[in-house]
Amino acid sequence: MHEGAGWQRIPRSWVTCGKPWVELGAPLAHAPQLAHTPLGEVTLPARGQMALATLADGTDVWVVHHQNGDRCVLSASVAVRDTNYSRMDPALDVTPTWDARSGRFLGGYDAYGRNVHGWAPLVAYHFMPLGADTLQVDGLAPIAPGPIQAAAAAPVLQGRPRAYLDRSPVADFDEIQSGHVALLQADVVWGMSGPARLCTAPPAATASFAGCAESAPAVEGSPVLTRAGVLVLNGPVLVRRKGPKLAHVTLSGQHQTRVLVPKP
Repeated sequence: MHEGAGWQRIPRSWVTCGKPWVELGAPLAHAPQLAHTPLGEVTLPARGQMALATLADGTDVWVVHHQNGDRCVLSASVAVRDTNYSRMDPALDVTPTWDARSGRFLGGYDAYGRNVHGWAPLVAYHFMPLGADTLQVDGLAPIAPGPIQAAAAAPVLQGRPRAYLDRSPVADFDEIQSGHVALLQADVVWGMSGPARLCTAPPAATASFAGCAESAPAVEGSPVLTRAGVLVLNGPVLVRRKGPKLAHVTLSGQHQTRVLVPKP
């Protein structure tokens, strides 16, 4: 997910999910990190269709062209803290799968990003049409309030039903450019103390392994705690590099977890 702070102003030509941003200078609660710096160009599917696209920094987004002509660019991930996935670390993101039978993303999100359970909507992007079938994506924008889309009106999926499934993992965190997203060949490890970190955990408990080294990248937002054992979420995992040793972590598939209790 892209992040930013402060208030930005969007010109009349920009569009949010479904509707033009018609009020010149309307403020955004979630503004792009760099005002009006293009994040990438994406192809608009035919009316009544939706598909995944990838921005310049490696972020996957859903590009939706509703049958009524509305267009949306939606985040392909959602923060665990905005769901009821209470058994998962709220510092993580997950990638909901599109379910064609229900016309929803798993978790109850429609193709406008609104949630049937009343959870926070998916993050949307504002964009500028560059032609009949190209959009320039620029930053984050609020989703306009409205009714949940009827399942019968849901667009038809073109391509993969879940984001990031086409990525090959990189072996080293330092291969990832700052601010970019990549699949990292590493486990998420909640050690005996400190925040969750990224490293390769041993296959079984040992006397020496109490967690990743303090020099390993930390998971953004993970609390600093003392634990009775070591919890490992098997990789690879998606990371957005946020600094020399800091990463935002997204789960993009089925990940097994295991508990390692250090031997005395």
